[in-house]
Amino acid sequence: MADALVVDKKGLARKLANRPKAFIVYELTQNAWDEPGVTEVTIKAEMLHGQPVCRIEVFDDAPEGFQDLTSVYTLFKDSKKAPDPTKRGRFELGEKLVAAVALRMEVVTTKGCVIIEGNKRRSPRRKLQRGSAIVVDIRMNRAEFAAVCDDVKQLIPPQGIYTTFNGEPIKPRSPVCSFEAALQTIRTDEEGNLKPTQRKAKVDVYEPRAGETAHIYEMGIPVVETGDRYHYDVQQRVPVNWERSNVPPSYLKALRVMVINEMASVLDELEARQPWVTEAVADPRCEPEATKEVVVKRFGEKAVIADPSDPEGTKIAMSKGYTVIPGGALPKGAWTNIKASGAVLPAGKVTPSPKPYDPNGDPEKVKPREEWTDDMWRLGEFAEELFRKLTGHRCDVYVVVEVTAYWGANFQKGGLSGRRLCLNYGKLGKKWFAEPKRSERVLSLLVHEFAHEFSVDHLSRSYYDTLCRLAAKLANLALDDPDFFNDDPSQESDRLQVWVLDGDSPGPQDPRKP
Repeated sequence: MADALVVDKKGLARKLANRPKAFIVYELTQNAWDEPGVTEVTIKAEMLHGQPVCRIEVFDDAPEGFQDLTSVYTLFKDSKKAPDPTKRGRFELGEKLVAAVALRMEVVTTKGCVIIEGNKRRSPRRKLQRGSAIVVDIRMNRAEFAAVCDDVKQLIPPQGIYTTFNGEPIKPRSPVCSFEAALQTIRTDEEGNLKPTQRKAKVDVYEPRAGETAHIYEMGIPVVETGDRYHYDVQQRVPVNWERSNVPPSYLKALRVMVINEMASVLDELEARQPWVTEAVADPRCEPEATKEVVVKRFGEKAVIADPSDPEGTKIAMSKGYTVIPGGALPKGAWTNIKASGAVLPAGKVTPSPKPYDPNGDPEKVKPREEWTDDMWRLGEFAEELFRKLTGHRCDVYVVVEVTAYWGANFQKGGLSGRRLCLNYGKLGKKWFAEPKRSERVLSLLVHEFAHEFSVDHLSRSYYDTLCRLAAKLANLALDDPDFFNDDPSQESDRLQVWVLDGDSPGPQDPRKP
């Protein structure tokens, strides 16, 4: 009677043809590490002289050796490791996949010996007193051999198992971070069926060495390349596909989020911009502090969100040197986390545009002119006359006391003359009103506000051109009528010219002071 199933060894080998040859070493090494009582594992690899063949050898010192030699050649046999998620692998496929691609494979252990060569298998009467020895000959070119040697050095041996490659110890690594997290894994149920489950496990995070690409590791064995910033070594079985080449996207995302929650503070600006970080920050599990760290690293301390409800506030933020983050810069989930954490505020909250009083209304807290101080009269009248000289129009000046407002002044259409400048004593304070007329603080504020006669948009070309034009007019006015800028008209104009030309002067002083 014929067998119910037949395995095409060559067909299986063809399905593995594109896998990096290092998987052979990884499969054999993980089995050696998993053996009870093992303390030492020796790995060797060499090209056979004059042949495109590499010989790979793996030895361990486990007291009992292989528990069942039939597992070397029996496909889909129930694995003794399957119920324990702290053991590597899951399908009892490792040795079979190696045998499929090998020209020759020999396994010697405490239970006996098996040799697989071509489509033949034999069992010589030979055994070891302790441990196991596996020797595999596989077709390989020099480039593939060099890649295998590099890949083997990526192994992270478990603590307490001394592991060497070609006579050299595989260097230990120190994690940059370790944490525990509930992650998906695979284990068998009471009936022996493989089932996904959640289990808490330790995750060690490592800095990749020069030339390495970041991977997910399964207890020291690289299983899936991620291209992220760090290696993630999960200390339990990883839910990979049968080729051990991929994990569910949700699993990788969960790892990324956990790593960001633990390590956001150590990322630099370039790393914070990487796609894997963006994906993690967009996840609801990303913690508020981690979200803040990433946003600050990526956009800087001085950043605001582009605010559709206050376009002018957004432009003011840009003019003040803020980084304005457009809505399309991050995915929806990231914005949800950013707003929940308060990591960055909308521009309208940080640099709100001035909200002028209604054209048909009056400022709420106007200081009556009969209560103006001498300095208020001096600068108020100066501002009205300066506006007329620069624009040819009249302007009414109001002094208001709006302590809670963020602005020091605003200009809008309104008032008896049709134009109104409000000077906010609540923000400018007594010192500003005591400044000389020709003070830079006074003139810069007035020119800034007067430019809004022609444009309300701080970042428009029209506003820029208006500022330039008013500055030119102001310069000519100072040359043509220097006494206009003199706080005490009785002072001689030549003294004012000395102040203007003396660049070493600590600044303009009130000419009425001795």
